[in-house]
Amino acid sequence: MDKGIERIGGRIGASRGPARIRKAFYRLANGCRHPINELTLLDLGDVVPQMDLETSHEQLGDIITFWIKKGILPIVLGGSHDLSFGSVSGLIQAIPGQEKIGLINIDSHLDIDVCARAYTPGASASQADGLTASEILQISFLAGKEKKVKLLDVCEVSPLLDIANMTVSLAARIIYCFLQGLTLR
Repeated sequence: MDKGIERIGGRIGASRGPARIRKAFYRLANGCRHPINELTLLDLGDVVPQMDLETSHEQLGDIITFWIKKGILPIVLGGSHDLSFGSVSGLIQAIPGQEKIGLINIDSHLDIDVCARAYTPGASASQADGLTASEILQISFLAGKEKKVKLLDVCEVSPLLDIANMTVSLAARIIYCFLQGLTLR
């Protein structure tokens, strides 16, 4: 959904990101010879946006809580970056009694636009300077290897703003590298 982007007067289009990221990821992962093929992936599709942003966050949080309690590591694809609130809320609810929960936010906006505009022209708030594609992919791989990581959230990919599918492809590669790291846990 784009409701969070609309609220701040940003450039909408991220609501179309998840479907395009999925398509690029499946194309990337199809036929690969990496142990990633040994992972069981379950695509739950899109969460249906509710009338208001807060209810949508709550709904996403409930879904995240459910799957983490079952021992599943969710990968959330946004939409607007505010969805990270729902993701993190669900994580906190899933691990009651935990004194501390760490959050690594690799961006000024929680999303794909931590990378330089040259790599992510389809980010709603792309920056002239930022991480390179290689740097974000290395971070993703290392996060996947880390046993303490319980959730991956990739947001703010706007196909409407993208050039030659660059941002969508990078988002798919972020997930792929994360899963490569996950196979080494």
